[in-house]
Amino acid sequence: MSLHLLHSSKLTFYFYVALVLVFLTIITPCCCSGSGDAQLGNCSGLYSCGGLQNIGYPFCDGDGPCACGGAFSLFCESNKYTLMEWGYRILGIEVPLQKMTVVRNDLWDNICPKQGYVPSNRTTNDRFTYADTVRELNIFYGCSSRVESQVQVHSNLTCSIPGVNESRVVFTDSFIQDVRGCEVSIRVPVHSRAYDELWDGKISVQEAVKQGFDVQFSYPMGACTACENSGGRCGSDNEGQLICHCREGSYPAVCPTNNGQRYGMKLALGIAASAIAVFATVISYYVYRLREKREIKEQKDLEALISPYGSLAPKRYKFSEIKKMTQSFKDKLGQGGYGGVYKGKLPGNDRPVAVKILNFYDGGDGEEFINEVASISQTSHVNVVTLLGFCLDGNKRALVYEFMVNGSLEKYIYGESRLSWEQFYQIALGTARGLEYLHCRCNTQILHFDIKPHNILLDDSFNPKISDFGLAKLCTKKKSNISMVGTRGTIGYIAPEVFSRCYGGVSYKSDVYSYGMMILEMVGGRKKPSCGEAKHSSEVYFARWAYQRLLLDEDLKLQEVTSQEEEETAKKMTLIGLWCIQTDPSQRPSMSKVIEMLEGSLEDLEIPPKPFMCSPLGSRNDTETLALPLSPVHESSASSSSF
Repeated sequence: MSLHLLHSSKLTFYFYVALVLVFLTIITPCCCSGSGDAQLGNCSGLYSCGGLQNIGYPFCDGDGPCACGGAFSLFCESNKYTLMEWGYRILGIEVPLQKMTVVRNDLWDNICPKQGYVPSNRTTNDRFTYADTVRELNIFYGCSSRVESQVQVHSNLTCSIPGVNESRVVFTDSFIQDVRGCEVSIRVPVHSRAYDELWDGKISVQEAVKQGFDVQFSYPMGACTACENSGGRCGSDNEGQLICHCREGSYPAVCPTNNGQRYGMKLALGIAASAIAVFATVISYYVYRLREKREIKEQKDLEALISPYGSLAPKRYKFSEIKKMTQSFKDKLGQGGYGGVYKGKLPGNDRPVAVKILNFYDGGDGEEFINEVASISQTSHVNVVTLLGFCLDGNKRALVYEFMVNGSLEKYIYGESRLSWEQFYQIALGTARGLEYLHCRCNTQILHFDIKPHNILLDDSFNPKISDFGLAKLCTKKKSNISMVGTRGTIGYIAPEVFSRCYGGVSYKSDVYSYGMMILEMVGGRKKPSCGEAKHSSEVYFARWAYQRLLLDEDLKLQEVTSQEEEETAKKMTLIGLWCIQTDPSQRPSMSKVIEMLEGSLEDLEIPPKPFMCSPLGSRNDTETLALPLSPVHESSASSSSF
């Protein structure tokens, strides 16, 4: 309660200070030297360039000095305004809405690189923010023909790049960070309308980029309108503060008329401003108290969950310690919908760690943070990633994990850095042991709900560790099924009962399904492409194809199989994967049984019933539905992370 009183007293103090400052600002004229008439004349000019007409403050013509202290210098080039210092061409300006439509100047005429120039990422100035209509594309240059067999990409353009043999250009959703087989990549913002038309094949990537995207700029519109209504012109002083240039001088708000009217106007403005300040303060205080109550509840929930573990609980850090640990977030390892993952070092012993920063007030309520800390605090297993600490500092939240030098399993399934069949087998076995521990040998059963290659991390000896417990659910072991609102997981790995209860109840068998899809993906990544095989068929049809070949006792035709032992390992993993993805949860084995099957002989394994097969993933829209795919969608999801 003392914390509440402290915040309340501070807020009351700031409230009265704000009222006094607002009133003094309104009633006290700014004593500025120089001719008011001259300054007013300098600020009365409007600028035009091509289709952009009558543009005034806060913009000024970059060919001359900004007499009014305009915030943004515009340069007219080929009948288009350009923000030269940031390299953006302006397609439209809506001052009342504080919005501009811009496009990268270097990509305006031709999205292909010019001689001696290679595109790179570019950000807007800190005075601009992306509008809600902005979507981002990742554009990859110099791509080989093998790209489409690795990830879902699109291409309708070729570019000749000096010194690069390949000329193909592909584009992807912005969350695909890396496409192997390409030389250069850039992230380009586009309008959401152009983004949709591009994916529908109605326009080219050049046309989508050329339509530009919207940015918002900061501008005190209401105060400027009052200045202009009083006969003045808006401007800025040397510190960037808005002032009103009038005939008799410059003032902080509006131009005066005579002494009586000036006093009355100032008094009215002071009362209005004070009323607005009171209203804004009350609303801000109300929002602040709601957020404060939510933070206190989350903090109490978290502390109640981890307090029974005493000295065994992960260490709690301040956010300042997190910043120091990561050198102000210098080395970024990955990005997801929750935030970013950064490499750091523990204070004292310089042990490398991975720090996961969680952004909850972008639409979340902190449930993922509590889930992850509570779940993983109860675990201690060689195949489960270790949580070394966490940060709960106001609305700042972070998780500190052991650093896994070899990253996630996903990059070793389809990339050039392939692992041996024995390593794949050991990864499958270690992951199964980790899941069996979570399901059976924790004090409270933990269901992960997001098992996939992205969340299986590999240490320096390629031993697997299960990570990312943001979607996990704690439940008592007495319950065979659990109640759950909504769908959890990544499309392509979600068990059918999770998104449709008509398939059965949600239980630990849902993790078994995701595990089965993962090991089928590990084997399917080594399938040799057949002559005349349809695009993506090695991914989409692998489960069906492998099942038919196992029925006929035929070779799986896998790459890099050099011995009978490796062939048996691949068949064993395939059979177990097919058992795990049975549509009926009761037909799936437990993880204890999976371990027994992995450690047993191939001859002891029976061919399972045929898993349910859905129609092929024939379009981009198909991959976004919650249908039961034949193999996982090989894309990074917003919930994935790599430590």
